[in-house]
Amino acid sequence: MDRKPQQYLRLRPRSESALGQILAYLETHPGDRQELASQTLQARFLPFVLDKTDPHSRGIARQCLEECLAYARAIASEWELEISDMSTMRSPQPSPNSPTDNEENSEDEEAAKEFSKTKDLLGL
Repeated sequence: MDRKPQQYLRLRPRSESALGQILAYLETHPGDRQELASQTLQARFLPFVLDKTDPHSRGIARQCLEECLAYARAIASEWELEISDMSTMRSPQPSPNSPTDNEENSEDEEAAKEFSKTKDLLGL
């Protein structure tokens, strides 16, 4: 009987952090969270560690790209965003009733800073 080696990813974020909120969200959904985490990490980061001289790597990278694009489409649908092409995303024009106060801008700036820190940590 072949047994798949067990892999663990342990995260213990503060519950009020963005990662804590994500994990709480995932807890409400059925399925193997370890497998979902593994698939998500592989789709996002595997192309950066593949051997470019391996003839199979390009196909694997394309599969990862397709999975990431599926996530992008799901996010665009959830937030009613339009994906105009692979490099540019734009939001529809805000309606007159849309909030445009400084608090929302501050949250966007904070999220951008967090994303930038993550990219720096990963060397991207």
